[in-house]
Amino acid sequence: MCMFFKKISKFRGKPFSLKDAKNIGIPRSYIRKWLEEDKIEKVSHGFYKINIDEYDKETPLIDAVSIVGKPSVICLLSALEFYNITDQIPKKTWIMVPATKKCSNKRLRLYRTRNPMWDIGIDKHNNYAITSIERTLVECLLFKKILGLPVVMQAIKEALRMKQTTLSDIIKMANKMSVYHRIEGAIEALI
Repeated sequence: MCMFFKKISKFRGKPFSLKDAKNIGIPRSYIRKWLEEDKIEKVSHGFYKINIDEYDKETPLIDAVSIVGKPSVICLLSALEFYNITDQIPKKTWIMVPATKKCSNKRLRLYRTRNPMWDIGIDKHNNYAITSIERTLVECLLFKKILGLPVVMQAIKEALRMKQTTLSDIIKMANKMSVYHRIEGAIEALI
C-alpha cells in the first residue's frame, strides 16, 4: 500500500474533497488512479470516499451532510427511516438547510427554511445532526401534503406503539417550535 493511501485513510467513513486531499499532500493523479482501481468512489462532483465494506444506515446521512456542508440537519422522511417508524424508503436523503443554500446533487432532497431553529430538537451525532423523533413528527405533520397524511399518521402511531415518544412530548415540541396551532387538528384526531 502506498504512503499516500495511508495518508488518505484518515477520511475513512466520510467524504473528502480534492482540496482536502491536496492539503494533506496527495497528488490529483493518485485520486484518478484510485478511482480506476475502485479503492475510492465518487460521491458527488468533487467529493470522494474510500470504499469500505461496512455500509450502514448512517452512511448516506454522513455523505449528505458532507456534500451540503454545515449548517444542515437530516430531517423528515430520512429521519423517519432512521428511527424505524415508517415503511417508506426515501429515494433521496432529506436534509434541512438555510433558505439560501443550493445543491444540485440528485441524491439529496433539500428542505430550505428561513427559520431553521437549529437549537430546538436536534440530536448531534459524530459526523451529522438529525432532528429528534418529536421534532421529526411535528415537521411531518406540518408537511403532510408533501409526505402524505397516511404516511405521517402511521409513523406517529408506530412511534407511540414502540414507546419511542409520547403524545405529550410531541405537543411540547410543537409548542417549543410555536406551531401547535397548525397541527392541533391532527393531534386531536390521535387522542
